[in-house]
Amino acid sequence: MWICVPIMQCFVSSQQSVEFIFYDSLSSYTIQLYLLKGRLRENKLRLNLD
Repeated sequence: MWICVPIMQCFVSSQQSVEFIFYDSLSSYTIQLYLLKGRLRENKLRLNLD
């Protein structure tokens, strides 16, 4: 599943990816945004159940 979220809600955890915890009324999800050649890849994040 793919979702889009504002990049400003992310924090840089490494030079290769950006990740943060996304909370909703059901669960918390770990989302990783992969960087392509040092640039954001269309602000698209991969959603993984934590």
